[in-house]
Amino acid sequence: MSNNKKTNLLVWGVVAAVAMIILSVVGFILAMTGVFAVNEFLLGFMILSAGLGIVFFVYGLVVKGGYETATGYILFCVGLTLLFVALEVKWYGILLIDFALLLVGLAILILLKSKSMIVERTDEKPGYKSFYEQKAEKDAEEKAKEEAAPEITFKHPSEDILDKKDKKTD
Repeated sequence: MSNNKKTNLLVWGVVAAVAMIILSVVGFILAMTGVFAVNEFLLGFMILSAGLGIVFFVYGLVVKGGYETATGYILFCVGLTLLFVALEVKWYGILLIDFALLLVGLAILILLKSKSMIVERTDEKPGYKSFYEQKAEKDAEEKAKEEAAPEITFKHPSEDILDKKDKKTD
């Protein structure tokens, strides 16, 4: 994904987050004035967490980001829990629903990140050579270089001079 597309996605995500904050404040004000017969803080936080959860979740799915998706899903689950509290669902019902949502969230995250969770061992790759094989090859190369190199012999300078004198006297 190009930088321009990522920037556009981020801008739209921020715009959506600001819209959720505005909706949360509107819901808080409506509950405070008596339009909704529910605790105003509960309604405001429910709208805020569920709305931001949806924004993060969708953004995470689009950019294939595990952290964004997980954060969005958790925020959405918090918003749903607050909704169940506002609807006065029994505590054990809320607990059961939240547990089911947790399992669904784990499944979504595993599906989203399944490729990065597979560990490929080095010895399973094609062309793999163990340390000992690599060392044996390196030693063989060094031995071949030593054998291919010409043997260096040093002559004593006096031998050169003596050889020249012997040739002149002949």
